[in-house]
Amino acid sequence: MGICSFGKSRSADFPDWNEIYSIYILPGYTGQGFGEALQGFALVELKETECAGIYLLVFKENYSARHFYEKYGFISTEEFSSCTLDETAVPEIKYVYKKQEDSGK
Repeated sequence: MGICSFGKSRSADFPDWNEIYSIYILPGYTGQGFGEALQGFALVELKETECAGIYLLVFKENYSARHFYEKYGFISTEEFSSCTLDETAVPEIKYVYKKQEDSGK
């Protein structure tokens, strides 16, 4: 139904941070709580390690994902980068988790 990967930051600019690398839900399974459950698990696990914070990158044009992350406590930093897909640069935006005190919701 879905997958989530996370761990230490992959960026040399944020060596003391943790990162959610990806959350993917198969079509037909969105809106059923699987993304929330996977993200909640990742946040609980990442909070157990000492870190400066938790962040993720999301495609700038992926408005449904951006809304999802904002709903669960991530805030856009308005910091942009890009990745390459099929030889095309795709802009990404960094989100930082701000609900550090709660249990992952």
